[in-house]
Amino acid sequence: MSRILILLPNNLGDVIMTLPVLDGIKKQNAQNHVTFFVEEGFEGGLINFRSCDNIYKFPRKIVRDYVRTDSWKSGLELLKKISLELTHDNFDKVINLSQHSYISYLVGIINAQDTTGGILLREGNFALRDAWSQYLYSVPFARSFNRFHATDIYKKIAGIGEKGASRITLTEQEKTKAKDYLIGKGLTAISRIAIFQPGAAYSAKRWPVENFIALGEMLIKDGYNIIITGAPSEIELGKGICQNLSSNCILSSGELTFRETIALTSFSEICITGDTALMHAVAALQKKVFAIFGSTNPVETGPYGADNYIFAGRCANRPCFCNECKSKLCLKSILPEDVHSVISGTAHEKNGLNCDVFKTTFNEAGFYTLLPVFGTKDHYYNETGADLSWRAFDSSVIVSKNEDYQLFKDESLRFTTILKKMEDELTRFIIQRDNEAIHNFENCKRDLMEIKGIGEFWKALLNIRLNSVPVIDIMKGVSDSRKICIDTRKQVEAVFLI
Repeated sequence: MSRILILLPNNLGDVIMTLPVLDGIKKQNAQNHVTFFVEEGFEGGLINFRSCDNIYKFPRKIVRDYVRTDSWKSGLELLKKISLELTHDNFDKVINLSQHSYISYLVGIINAQDTTGGILLREGNFALRDAWSQYLYSVPFARSFNRFHATDIYKKIAGIGEKGASRITLTEQEKTKAKDYLIGKGLTAISRIAIFQPGAAYSAKRWPVENFIALGEMLIKDGYNIIITGAPSEIELGKGICQNLSSNCILSSGELTFRETIALTSFSEICITGDTALMHAVAALQKKVFAIFGSTNPVETGPYGADNYIFAGRCANRPCFCNECKSKLCLKSILPEDVHSVISGTAHEKNGLNCDVFKTTFNEAGFYTLLPVFGTKDHYYNETGADLSWRAFDSSVIVSKNEDYQLFKDESLRFTTILKKMEDELTRFIIQRDNEAIHNFENCKRDLMEIKGIGEFWKALLNIRLNSVPVIDIMKGVSDSRKICIDTRKQVEAVFLI
């Protein structure tokens, strides 16, 4: 048995995406004791989850409010208390899935012998020492060379090979409360229910209200009852839809907690939502999701499960990851009649849609993937390039030798040629103590900036590794940096030894 701590104090959706990781840890050894470190208020998907033994709720907002006032010392005392509690739990393994820098400080204080993910070293620098965490941190610098869902990367970081998705655990009491809520609204066990979640964390994720209204009218004609969900802050947004539909529309925004809303969706046939926490929750219930994606990437954060549908707006800049967008071209290209045609199964009768549509599935290796129904995945990643970056971490991956392959090989050769020069300069410094060698090394790093394409991924990987090297002992730092250059060059060269 191992005592394992997982840290991801992010939003509700990110936390739900880790459920397969927890399941996988338990399947490795049922006696493993798993503690999940989560921000207070974001634990909704973890409650009663069979593979989570303990939820440690971090009061981030309380700490934040302390440090912004004259009571900052109280904030430090609270942080000290938290760190001591975690240290005293004597975890055998710590898995930091968070990319928040403040969590790396906490991981450094815990100082578990087996630590995966970001950590602040005693020498004073941030480090990523395991390969798949380095991969995760490289993705934002070269997204078109990643084909993995965040959950699958989390699994790799945790050393989990289990296939498939997990389920959120609902209690009978929660289900009964949701059922009573529906009865109170005049619905029965045989009512056809479609969930609308129009709200999202920011506007670039929100499908226009008029589109929800138009889709609602179509679904009501099909015999559906519409239930609009949302937080208390989204009540007015929900009203704007509900007031334009018939009596077959119910506004539950602000009336139910997140857990109660999850239970409510368990009685639904379908859920139409943006990239939201509810999308992840409904997918974890293995209910059918029709997800509207605008600025974010459905490859990385789509509904993790099989047989869901994703509508991806067409825009030259996608995925832009903007929080705000004046034009919202991507979301506007997703028409309500197109969404309805996929829901009703009549899309095949059309000559084409105004957006890209994907169906979610798991491939033979057990990884989440998107099957194009209309359109292409090329806007999100290059299949050959993504396979090459994957092969750098798994030599068993087979890559097709096409035109893209040769282009990426040439870009990678440029990268490894410069990297060899960097090795040589560090070797010269170690032998001759020639400071000009360090100057030349830095010039080589600047030369790397000229490399594009898949070279962006290799550069990110190299920089993450070099930044993980402590520099208190200069000679050791130079020696470690040289080894990183050698290892990275060999890793990239091995990708093309097919």
